[in-house]
Amino acid sequence: MFDQVTDEEIAEVERKLNLRPRKCLSYRAPIEVFCDGPHWQDATPGGVTVIG
Repeated sequence: MFDQVTDEEIAEVERKLNLRPRKCLSYRAPIEVFCDGPHWQDATPGGVTVIG
């Protein structure tokens, strides 16, 4: 089943999950909390955050 899922589809789901605000994180997105500083906005569409 998972062999039919493309890398692009996985990256899109990953991006959506990392950018979705969470109540348990005071309505911040996981990428905001776990990626230090303002560079979280540099997240690429592929789900990889480029810092620095």
